[in-house]
Amino acid sequence: MSLRVRFWIVAIVPLLLAVFLITWLFSTNMWNIYLQERETKLQGVLNLMVKNFEAVAPQQDKDSLITNALRGDVQLQEEARVRLTAALLPYNQALQNAMPTLGLSYSISLLGGPIAEVKNPEAEGKTRVEISAPIYWAGEQIGAARIWETADDLRASFTKTRNTILGAVGGILLLAVLLAFLVIESVNRDIVNLVKQLPSLKESQLPVGTFRGEIGLIASTANELAAELKERTQALNAVMENSPVGLALVKNHEIILKNPIMEKLLPDLENRISTDTPDYYHENIRTNDKNISLTFLRVSEDELIVVAEDLTDIINMREAMALQERLAALGRFSAGIAHEIRNPLTAIRGFSQMILKQGSPEDKAYAEKILREQERVEKLVRDMLVYARPRTAEKKPINLYEFATQHFGENPQITLDIPKNLVWNLDEEYLLQIVSNLVGNAFDAGATQVWVEARREGQNLVLRVANNGTPIPQEDLGKIFEPFYTTKSTGTGLGLAIVRSAAEIQGGSISVKQSSGKTVFEIIFPNGSGTTGNY
Repeated sequence: MSLRVRFWIVAIVPLLLAVFLITWLFSTNMWNIYLQERETKLQGVLNLMVKNFEAVAPQQDKDSLITNALRGDVQLQEEARVRLTAALLPYNQALQNAMPTLGLSYSISLLGGPIAEVKNPEAEGKTRVEISAPIYWAGEQIGAARIWETADDLRASFTKTRNTILGAVGGILLLAVLLAFLVIESVNRDIVNLVKQLPSLKESQLPVGTFRGEIGLIASTANELAAELKERTQALNAVMENSPVGLALVKNHEIILKNPIMEKLLPDLENRISTDTPDYYHENIRTNDKNISLTFLRVSEDELIVVAEDLTDIINMREAMALQERLAALGRFSAGIAHEIRNPLTAIRGFSQMILKQGSPEDKAYAEKILREQERVEKLVRDMLVYARPRTAEKKPINLYEFATQHFGENPQITLDIPKNLVWNLDEEYLLQIVSNLVGNAFDAGATQVWVEARREGQNLVLRVANNGTPIPQEDLGKIFEPFYTTKSTGTGLGLAIVRSAAEIQGGSISVKQSSGKTVFEIIFPNGSGTTGNY
C-alpha cells in the first residue's frame, strides 16, 4: 500500500464517519428536536398575543362593560366582543399580514365567540399541529387563543432547514477534502523526493533546505544518522583491513563481507560453510603449508561470524623454542661426553704412534686403522664442542674475494663469483666453517662442480653455495639443519647444524632450495650485523 493511499485513508475515513454521524442525527433525533424548537417558538408567539390582549382589554372596560358581560349578559357579551375587536384591530391586521407568510393560522375567542381569526386557505383539510393558550380576566378564563400549521408545512420547513445545514456541512466537507488533498500531495511529494535522494547519502548529505516542516527534520536526522553510520563503517573497514586475523560475515550461507587476510588464508571459505553449522564450531586446519585456527560463531538465526587466524609462526616459534631447549640440553650433554672422550683419545693416539714406530708390520697395519678411526672420532668430538660451546663472533672487515681465493681458489671444481672489492664485517673463522662445510658436503653428495657466489643485494650480503650433487629429498629439506640428522652412513649430522649456528651467531640466516638441477644454500647477512669500509 502506497503512502498516498494510506494518507487518503487517514484523511477520508474520519470525514466519512462525520458525514454518517450527521446523517444519522438528522434521520433520528433532529426531527424531534426540530418539533420541540418549533413548538417553543409558536408558544412564544401565542403568549405574546395573549399578553397584548390582556394589556388592551382593561383600557376598554372603563364603563365596566366587559366586567358586566362576564356575569352572563348575552347582549353585553356581544357588545364587549365588538369593542375588543375594534381595539385589537391594528394588532389583528398585523397578524393577518404576517401569519399567512409564515404558513400559520390563528384565532382568538372571547366570551363564547371569536373576535379575531386568520386561516391559511392551503391548510384546509390537512393534518395540523396546534398550540393554544387560555385568556384570563380578573382571575377567570374568559377565552382562548390558538395557533396552528399543517404537518406538511412543518415537514417542508424542516426539510429546508435540514438541506441548508447539510449543504453547509457538505461544503465544509468538500473544503476539508480539498485541503486534505493539498496537504497530502505536498507531504507525499516531499517524502517521494526524500526517498529518491536517500541513495545520495552514500556520497553527500541531503539538502535539508529543500524540505519543509517535519520532512526537513527527518532529512536532517537522516544526515546525522548517515554521518554516524559512515564513521562507524569507516572504523569497521579499518578494523577489517588492518586486523591480523581473517574476518568474514556470512548471511543465509553466503559471504557478504570478508577482509583481505581471510581471502589470503582461506580463498575456499565458501566450500567450508554448511547449512548445519552449529552455533559455535572450532577446528585447526592445515592448508597451503599454513596452520590455521578456524572458528564459526552464530550471532543470529541466519548470520555467522567467521574468524581465521594463522598460527604457523606461533607453532613454528613453539617448535623452535622446544628445539632450542632440546639442543641446549643436547649441547650440555655433548660437551660433557666430548670432554670425557678426549683424554682416552689422546692416549689411544699416543700408543698408536708408538706402535707405528716400534711394532711389527702386522701391528703397524692395525695401528694405522686405529689412528684413522681415532681421527674420525676426534673430529666428531671437535664438532660437538664447537656446536655445544659456540663462542662470540669476532667480526672484522673481510675482503670476500681474497678470502675465497685463498681458501678455495686452487680447486678447479670450485667456481668463484665474487666482486674483488666486496668487503663485509664478519668472523673469519665462522665464515670458513660455513663455506668449508657446504663445499665438503657437496663433494660428499657426489657433486662434480661447486659454485660460490657473493653479492650485495640492497642492504644485505647474500652468500650462495650451489652444487650439482645428488638432490636433497623434498621431505628432508626442513630437517637437514637439525643436529645429528644425516643421510650418510659415516656422517655425524653436525656439519649443517654448525653452519646454521655460525650464520646465526653473526646475525645471519640460512636456507636451502633446489633450482635448475642444483642444490643452492643461501646465507643472508643483514647490514644490521655490522659493516665497515667500501662496499
